Amino acid sequence: MVKQLDYLRNRLNTSIWFIPVCISIASFALGLLMLRLERHIIYLSADLQTFAMPVESARQVLSVIAGSVISVGGVSFSVTMVALTLTSGQYGPKVLRHFL
Repeated sequence: MVKQLDYLRNRLNTSIWFIPVCISIASFALGLLMLRLERHIIYLSADLQTFAMPVESARQVLSVIAGSVISVGGVSFSVTMVALTLTSGQYGPKVLRHFL
């Protein structure tokens, strides 16, 4: 049993998709929680009028933020893949495990 847990831990440590998938699931759950929380806290809406903006403006702000986050994520992923490719080409594929 200990060997199986050690093997599973080793596989998760060397997996490149485990942490992003966990973060995506946590973000989705947090989004659902916030929607539910928003429906239950209607009485605070009168106090938050200072942050009010039209729906179209809010949609544009969120689309700009989402686009920039996706761009930064894509660039950082590309740079990481280039570094890993050069490393595995120079030192061999067994070294890739330590970098992941």
